[in-house]
Amino acid sequence: SNLDGVIGSGASFSLSSLTVGTHTITAAVTDSGGLAGSAQITVTITNTAPIVTISSPAEGSSYEVGTSVSFSGSALDVPDGDLSASLSWTSNLDGVIGSGASFSISSLRVGTHKITAAVTDSGGLPGSAQVTVTITDKAPVITISSPGDGASYEVGGSISFSGSALDVPDGDLSANLSWTSNLDGVIGSGASFSLSSLTVGTHTI
Repeated sequence: SNLDGVIGSGASFSLSSLTVGTHTITAAVTDSGGLAGSAQITVTITNTAPIVTISSPAEGSSYEVGTSVSFSGSALDVPDGDLSASLSWTSNLDGVIGSGASFSISSLRVGTHKITAAVTDSGGLPGSAQVTVTITDKAPVITISSPGDGASYEVGGSISFSGSALDVPDGDLSANLSWTSNLDGVIGSGASFSLSSLTVGTHTI
């Protein structure tokens, strides 16, 4: 081959290693008298795109925000073989999220992500696969630490209120708490405050 040099000998043989490109194949022989004879043909070897498969997560999967999501996939190519380690993973919402055959991530934002696993072989041909993953929001976890449930106070007494609000992905939202009473309406804000003006009665805070 004009591209690959000597590729075989004899009346017949098989070969699967010809490089990508247009080959001029020459079959040549020299007889006992020193005279040479030859024939030529042209053979074109074309490249094929890598075959990319995403095995995890499944198409249409849904996760709560902050959950660790495992990604795994493979990329097989002729002639480059296994290109899985070269995969690049992207989200249409978050950009590049990982690389290689597998990884986990817990920082995907809330929304519907189109996840693409892509690779390019040595011949410059790209291959890719996609799945859609939805990340759902979840409510902040709110705790009232004071006063205790069912506590009783005399009218006019100062009552201390304190609580916390933790959220994924927003973190500590305690400073944004709004406190209300079913009898008196809005009574305070933030992580803690004191109040002595609650009216007589049983309040749901």
